[in-house]
Amino acid sequence: RLPGVCQEPSLPAPTVTNISPSSGLAGDTLDLTVTGTNFVGLPRLDLGNDVLLNEVTLIDDTSIIVNVTIDNIAAPGLRDATLQNPDLKLANLTNAFDIIPTLYHYVSPSGSNTSPYTNPGDAAQSLFDALAVAGPGDIVRLATMTFPSINVDFRRDVTIEGAWDVSFTSRDLGAKTEFVLVQNLRVQDADLTLDGLILRNGSGRSEFLPLEGRYGGAADAIDGSLNIQNCEVLNNTSVLPGLSTARGGAVFGHNSTVNIFDSVISGNVAYEGGAVFLDGGGGTFARNTFSINS
Repeated sequence: RLPGVCQEPSLPAPTVTNISPSSGLAGDTLDLTVTGTNFVGLPRLDLGNDVLLNEVTLIDDTSIIVNVTIDNIAAPGLRDATLQNPDLKLANLTNAFDIIPTLYHYVSPSGSNTSPYTNPGDAAQSLFDALAVAGPGDIVRLATMTFPSINVDFRRDVTIEGAWDVSFTSRDLGAKTEFVLVQNLRVQDADLTLDGLILRNGSGRSEFLPLEGRYGGAADAIDGSLNIQNCEVLNNTSVLPGLSTARGGAVFGHNSTVNIFDSVISGNVAYEGGAVFLDGGGGTFARNTFSINS
């Protein structure tokens, strides 16, 4: 100690012994209780990439509660925890927290609307809420219902699976989930699967490439992959007055793979490709019914 200078005593470094709960679902926001020793002020907890620290509450020098949000793209698996006191002293706990991928998300008008909607009883009441927490490769299951005046852009790999009963115990493909479209469903730079849906009354999207025109009455894929199965694609059009190019009355693909199986494509209209128009790419069609497309 220097003569005449008061120095604050050095505080001991913290330790972390436990985090509870020890796991969380991707897309979830939850409170974690962290226990250890020598916590002071508002320590910060770091669980690695894609886990956001929202709030810290100091209970005492052995316990804090932290509120975190796990991003839906967070990599699954065990994470190390690092706790830092305001004096920058650190504590580490190896394999302290496990991020669990969420494969299924549910949408139903009778759900409790509890994010991340991974149990049928917690089902979202909005498709967009479920999509917001769905990670790459997840499946969004929809009860039999009608979504009026809808169009959606998909930028990550996802499956939309309709025709479920409200308890999500069985599917009836004779009672499909219906999308009444404003424009269409678009997938870009991703892989989209549509299963057990009715897509009707869409009017496509206006684009300048490959030519100025209207494309994909019900759905279009741009540099991606579109898989349609067990669907009905009905009475869509890509014709818009004033535009001379209208391609893909039901479906349009640009540099994409388009696969259609076990579906009905009927009553769709375009100047080119009343049912489907592929501009580059390719795909496979099997066991479909095409009728009255022009």
